[in-house]
Amino acid sequence: MTYQRLNLCWGSGGVAGVLIADDFSSRLLGMRRVGAKSVLLWTSSVHTFGLAEPIRVVHLMNDGVVEALAVVAKRRIHRRGGLGWILEMPVSVEPPELGIKVMALPCNDVRKSRPMCNPNRQPR
Repeated sequence: MTYQRLNLCWGSGGVAGVLIADDFSSRLLGMRRVGAKSVLLWTSSVHTFGLAEPIRVVHLMNDGVVEALAVVAKRRIHRRGGLGWILEMPVSVEPPELGIKVMALPCNDVRKSRPMCNPNRQPR
């Protein structure tokens, strides 16, 4: 399994070491993955099955602008209205505000990385 990490920054905050979930198993495991404090997914929904706490989800447009925010309780499914970027993060982390642009910066923790899947590709 391969994965890549990014640092995401916004305004006066940010999240370091965000896992980019770009294959089936990393998307399925999401934040349950060992060492993943936050996860960035290209998906239409996320779930909190197997998590001990609720999570915060941030919907991002393709240009990185925050479109919507939500807190998802344990054992729930959260759907987005179509495919898009979703950032899963702990509720304890202060989220970006609506309309703020989230910037991605390289992270030194890249293991067996491969390019991210094209977010504009058609589903198989």
